[in-house]
Amino acid sequence: VLDMLTSSKELIDLLKNVDTLFHSKQAGSGKPMLNNLFRYVPIIREQLQVL
Repeated sequence: VLDMLTSSKELIDLLKNVDTLFHSKQAGSGKPMLNNLFRYVPIIREQLQVL
C-alpha cells in the first residue's frame, strides 16, 4: 500500500496535506483544508482499483 501511495506526486501531496490537516485540526482549524483534500478522492479510488 505504501508503494502505491508514494507512486505518484498527487498521492504524495495528499499524504502531506493529510498530515498538515491533522496537525491543524489539533490547533482548531482545518475545515478549508479538508474541503481541498476532497479533490484527491477520485485519484485515490483510481489507484485502489489498480490493485
